[in-house]
Amino acid sequence: MLLADEVAAIRRADARLPLRWLLVASGWLAMPVIMGISVSEGHTLDHLLGRTTAVSATVESVDEHDGWCDKEDGDVTNVYLRWTLHGEPGEGGYGGCRNIPAVGDTVQIWVMPGSHEVHRDSPEESRIVLAIGLAVSVLIAVGMGALLLVPPQRRRRRLLAARNLHLLTRPVPVALSMGNNTIGIQPVAGGDRRVNVYIVVRRRPGATTSTFPSRKLKGTWWLHLAPDDGAKRRFGLLVRDQERAWIDMAARKTWTTY
Repeated sequence: MLLADEVAAIRRADARLPLRWLLVASGWLAMPVIMGISVSEGHTLDHLLGRTTAVSATVESVDEHDGWCDKEDGDVTNVYLRWTLHGEPGEGGYGGCRNIPAVGDTVQIWVMPGSHEVHRDSPEESRIVLAIGLAVSVLIAVGMGALLLVPPQRRRRRLLAARNLHLLTRPVPVALSMGNNTIGIQPVAGGDRRVNVYIVVRRRPGATTSTFPSRKLKGTWWLHLAPDDGAKRRFGLLVRDQERAWIDMAARKTWTTY
């Protein structure tokens, strides 16, 4: 059965969950700040606010040079332009990989008076692109947060709610190994495949009972499995001297010898 300090460790982890969500939220909130800093440079913010003016510019020259285009080595083309805005001449340019105009062509651009900075998209198009980028960043960050935080929480709550932890199977020696992103156990006697498991809570003399895995878990343990109640997941208790660790594993992948 679960010991008192194991229950306390699980409840502490659940109590810290809002803080962990806050840390995840601060991560994706930093993205708009970074993007805001980037658009504040030059006249990009002015362009997004609609303060630039559309003009027809003439291509004065086209210069190709080696560069990085579309994630591959290729030719990057610098396009140099001249235009007139409010009776004042202006000049500037941009770099591109595709749809490069020829010398003498006329192109529409957006500029600020007295600035060499060129914007090829309208303010409306630029705002749409920025909004889509921010939305995608938020969705990815929230999805990653849910992937990292929700499954461990569900495992902890299932373990607390389990009613059959006093009916454990006879102990069998297993070897626990740890990869880059996985933890697995395999019978010492061999003959059965390695099964990936999740550490729900671990207890070690002289250390704080924790819900986080540790490299010190590697080695040989005695495994007691909870009864198979037909659910998709199954708990087990690893015991080694005075150490304990509750694990969660897929029931359908449990070895036939159990």
